[in-house]
Amino acid sequence: MAEKTEPLLPNTAVPAPRRSLEQAVREEGRLPIPSVVWIGAQVASALAEMHAVGDSHGDIGPGSILEDGERVVLGPGPGFAEAGGPEEDLRRLGTSLRYAVEGHDGPAPMNHAGPLQPLIEELLSRDPSRRPTAAQSADRLLALRHAPSPAAPFLDRRRLLGLGAAGLLAAAVPPAAYFLLRKDGPPALTPLGRLTQEGFFTLAFDPSSKALATIGNFPDRGELRLWNVKTRAQTGETLTDPSSLSGLAFSPDGRRLAVGFSNHVYLWDLATGAKTDVDLDQGDNTVFSLAFSPDGRRLAVGCNESVVNLWDIEQRVQIKALHHGLPVSSLSFSPDGRLLAGGGCADEKLGWAVLWDTETHTQAGERFQHVDWVTKTELSPDGRLLATSCFDGRARLWDVGTHALVAAFNHPHPVHSLALTPDGRLLITADRNNDLRLWDTQKHTMIGEPVSGSGARIHFMELSPDGRTLAVGTAHGSVHLWRLSL
Repeated sequence: MAEKTEPLLPNTAVPAPRRSLEQAVREEGRLPIPSVVWIGAQVASALAEMHAVGDSHGDIGPGSILEDGERVVLGPGPGFAEAGGPEEDLRRLGTSLRYAVEGHDGPAPMNHAGPLQPLIEELLSRDPSRRPTAAQSADRLLALRHAPSPAAPFLDRRRLLGLGAAGLLAAAVPPAAYFLLRKDGPPALTPLGRLTQEGFFTLAFDPSSKALATIGNFPDRGELRLWNVKTRAQTGETLTDPSSLSGLAFSPDGRRLAVGFSNHVYLWDLATGAKTDVDLDQGDNTVFSLAFSPDGRRLAVGCNESVVNLWDIEQRVQIKALHHGLPVSSLSFSPDGRLLAGGGCADEKLGWAVLWDTETHTQAGERFQHVDWVTKTELSPDGRLLATSCFDGRARLWDVGTHALVAAFNHPHPVHSLALTPDGRLLITADRNNDLRLWDTQKHTMIGEPVSGSGARIHFMELSPDGRTLAVGTAHGSVHLWRLSL
């Protein structure tokens, strides 16, 4: 039997009084579908991790699914030998989902489960072979994250299983992070393997975290490849273009991939593999960076001529050209899509980041000045902080509201890239010496020792949306994958 661990959301904070799902339903009544979906997806993901290593929980139920501040943890169970195995975990998951959405136990017909009902019925099947696996259950729950709820007004309340504002956000959008198994000790990176992408330029994860797109550029062409993250195998044919490719962004629904080359952006239909007829011509501007808004309706295009062109994808019209002042190499939307952050640099070793209000199309406050190139910008999941990496050897956190510097993380070498975990509590950085570092964004301290990221200079890295996999692209034509344990 695998060593017992406690599944939990990243990362362990000061313990708060825990309230069980059972207590929440007694106090609040039946929970709305979005909150049940959010809780269920995380529990199912935790079970998938356990089952993958030959373990199980053994006591999943309303009493063992616990609120812990702004996260949910699983209380301890008896373990695999005494539990009845994964099949019993799945049945108990179905019982818990039914209890949460109906507000009571018992064999009475379900009246409030809505789109959750088919999954609950399958999990409660008398035939264990008909029950979906934990991983399948997690995927189906995530697919229901925008399901209508007959109790939608409940979402306006501050308490959603005691999760407060963070819980409301997580219930309204794809869950910010899965449960992750961890042993005692600090967060850690474990190598998973690598992909070969000659001429590496950039990469992007799809929203499911299951696929990865990479770009490689050569003197006579650009290449686009898609990879299965789990198997590390290329999927489909390599797409080529006579021009160098210069940007990647998956749409939030995962159906389309925006690809920049020269002064154009094309959208690719990932279901058919065909290029759509949407060609966003940037005029005299060369495309440097791309980002979809969270609702998928707008595409921001960072260009070499110091502007960001904001496009309406459905109408295929340019909304506004936002002025930056430097070539824009990095873009990031806030979770609500109201703010857009752009980082830029110039040959004169100038660098700064800018925030724009995407509704008024105006700059939001003064720019975030740096003394060297800004290599990447990323807004935190709660939209309150802006993270920047810079060639001056520092990664920084800024207060979005006041533009004040919150913290600076010093490195002995220029910082080439960064990534925030889905809960915003951990910052990962990569420097010119090819070292990866983990930083606590609340304590503003480094966690553990630097990890050698690769045998070549790191150009770019990105953390998967589920917070599990770190992809690190290098100058030697390889993409190294790391498992992040929290």
